[in-house]
Amino acid sequence: MNINEKSMGKIFGESFGSKLENSLAGVKIEIIQKPDPENKNIELLKLDIVDRDAWESPAQLEKLCNIFGESVLQAFGPRNKNVRFDMKDKTNRDEAIENIKEGDFGDSDSIYLTVKNGKLAGFLTGKNIDVPGNKKGFLVNLVFTKFKNRNQGVCEDLYRQMFLRGNYDAVVSCSTTPGAVKKQLNVGRENGYNGFYCGYKNENLNDRGTSREQAMIEKISRALLKDYADCGVTPPLKDMPADHLVILQEAGPIPPPEEGDYNFEDGDQLGEIFKKVVLPTQKKYLPNTIYSLVICLKRE
Repeated sequence: MNINEKSMGKIFGESFGSKLENSLAGVKIEIIQKPDPENKNIELLKLDIVDRDAWESPAQLEKLCNIFGESVLQAFGPRNKNVRFDMKDKTNRDEAIENIKEGDFGDSDSIYLTVKNGKLAGFLTGKNIDVPGNKKGFLVNLVFTKFKNRNQGVCEDLYRQMFLRGNYDAVVSCSTTPGAVKKQLNVGRENGYNGFYCGYKNENLNDRGTSREQAMIEKISRALLKDYADCGVTPPLKDMPADHLVILQEAGPIPPPEEGDYNFEDGDQLGEIFKKVVLPTQKKYLPNTIYSLVICLKRE
């Protein structure tokens, strides 16, 4: 049976999670919440990759492409346009499989899914990382919400399940998308975490946190930047700014953010960080793209 993203919500009345369990290998699937009319038929799932060889096999990649291919391509498309991709087109299909195999989706250790009425609404992917003090960390690789499901709380649901189910000591991501940054900080705060963006605590340009928090932020940041530098997609580690990841233009990142991309209300604290820290840093490193670090530390 050729299971694709559209048919996942229609076959035999099965839940999305049940169909994944019956079709995918190398992955442990946790059904966090089953679909029910009382919860608006929202299904919440967590996928943990347990067998990398099975997960990356050619047969598995074809199945993953059928289910997630278009969404993976859309995740790297224009931010404010609902671009559709024909997954029967060989060029689109080959690109999707390559992104799944080599990109943030396939490289993940865990994937959180939100499903509405049997159809994928969004996903959050990430990998486990070491945190100083033998603590448990998680690097968020990719967060995506279907265009038609935006502004419906899907992204918040994904972050909430990640914080609650993962029980991480530190959650790290790299972003210059204000909505994504604000959602991670807000949901983290609701679930017992202090958030740092560009090294500033809880969106306050006058607060860098305690000396202990600063030391932890610095260690996590430098380790993350070193991992990317070792992959050859950044300038040398010594040339990168603290609290920002710089991806070289030739590595093919999204276009650099510009001031016209943002519209903050007066007094928005996060907006002040973008205006006074993010955009000046981006200007300095053109034509490369910067991604500013978001780090949430569990409160002790």
